[in-house]
Amino acid sequence: WTVKMFFKIVLRWVLLRLLSYFIWFATGFYCCGMCRSRKRAEKLTNEKSGKASEKSNGTAKGKESSHKPPQKATAEELTQMLETSKKKDKLDPAVKVLVSMAGTGKVMTGKNFPENVQGKLLEKDALKKALGKFKEVDVKKLKL
Repeated sequence: WTVKMFFKIVLRWVLLRLLSYFIWFATGFYCCGMCRSRKRAEKLTNEKSGKASEKSNGTAKGKESSHKPPQKATAEELTQMLETSKKKDKLDPAVKVLVSMAGTGKVMTGKNFPENVQGKLLEKDALKKALGKFKEVDVKKLKL
């Protein structure tokens, strides 16, 4: 009786292993991660986050992270940016870009923005205050 049970267990284990390998190959080595078991996937994400925090901070923090929210751009920074655009005769395109970014919750990144405001949030109030200093721009038409 024990020999029969032993062979059933071993045979079941071998068949499950073969099926697992077949699914692994058939899905392209779990390329999307949908077929991988959840425990293994959670373990992998925890390991990756631990390694990432080790590299950035020097210590592993696991799930705890010290992610700081982005700073807000001040009206003075925006005024300075608009003045440089005005000197280059590109005030209208600069205003259009700023109005499209205002209040979206996205940070200012890319070649459209100078380095002093890179990675900062643009709020509507600060933009209104900065645009108020320019007579060429009609704030009421901008729908801020």
